[in-house]
Amino acid sequence: MHLPHHQKLLQRTAPDQIDGVIAQIRAENPSAFLVEHNTAGASETLSSRVFFDQPMRNEPCKGFMNFCPPRAA
Repeated sequence: MHLPHHQKLLQRTAPDQIDGVIAQIRAENPSAFLVEHNTAGASETLSSRVFFDQPMRNEPCKGFMNFCPPRAA
């Protein structure tokens, strides 16, 4: 779960700066993410999940039901 100040930070971040904010949050609160670091892909919690919509990033997943074409920038 994201801490309240991380939630506000994510809400106020411009899309082109989101990767830096995610890296900051991952460093400050690694338990906020569902991916277990330093483990093989098979033991990551996301890699065993099937999503309804295709993830927007390259998150590990078992699959997805609905293909989402990339949006133009």
